[in-house]
Amino acid sequence: MSNVSTIRLPKRAFIGNLTVGKKAKHKTAKLSLPGGKIALACSLAICLLSLVALGSTITESESQGIVAGKQNKKLLSENHRLQQEWKYLKSPARIEQLAKCELGLQRPSKEQLVIIR
Repeated sequence: MSNVSTIRLPKRAFIGNLTVGKKAKHKTAKLSLPGGKIALACSLAICLLSLVALGSTITESESQGIVAGKQNKKLLSENHRLQQEWKYLKSPARIEQLAKCELGLQRPSKEQLVIIR
């Protein structure tokens, strides 16, 4: 017993524009889809537009990356400058100089010191 089933077609059967049967032996069978060329052209146009859109997105992303890199470099430079300025502003030597020059303060003499135990 065989597990293969056989489908019998009539001597002449039509599937779309494809002819199966006696005439098919003498002629090349053709399968034509209505509007196939139009569908192919539309598909290619959509693919082309998608590629153009993708290319412009990549270009925009690259330019944003370049701008972000420049901004990052600028911010790092500014951060370094501010850190140096902060070190200068909080230095004890600078604070002592401001106290003497601007406020007229002096270090206390030994007579002015009171030691509390």
